[in-house]
Amino acid sequence: MKSIRKRITIGLTAAMMMAFTGCANKQEAGQSMNNFRFVVESKQEFDYIKLKLGEFETKIEPMHDDTKVKEGYVSNIALDEEKDVKFSIEVVNDNETLLNKDDIKLDLSEGKSVNVNLVDKKDNSIDIEIK
Repeated sequence: MKSIRKRITIGLTAAMMMAFTGCANKQEAGQSMNNFRFVVESKQEFDYIKLKLGEFETKIEPMHDDTKVKEGYVSNIALDEEKDVKFSIEVVNDNETLLNKDDIKLDLSEGKSVNVNLVDKKDNSIDIEIK
């Protein structure tokens, strides 16, 4: 019985090491990794944040024991390299849309990446900063 447990533990440890060190990553060297990064830098908290890049859509929701999306939440997305990718964002808190922007064009062509930060403005509203 101890032998079986030991084998399972070693197998799980090896699998975790491969997953975290990238040994199981089959991505070619020429392919871009994360060419889009979204970071919540706002001190405010939100129910969820919806991001849409071209045809890809994702929703950032609270994780673990959090009840709201807060500062420090990050989303990294790898997309096919294209120019003029349509980007939209919707930020919702207490069933109220705090920010809704669409038809933003991003250049994710070969070798380029975009960082989008959700930031606080001086009037206590929020906005995005594209770098």
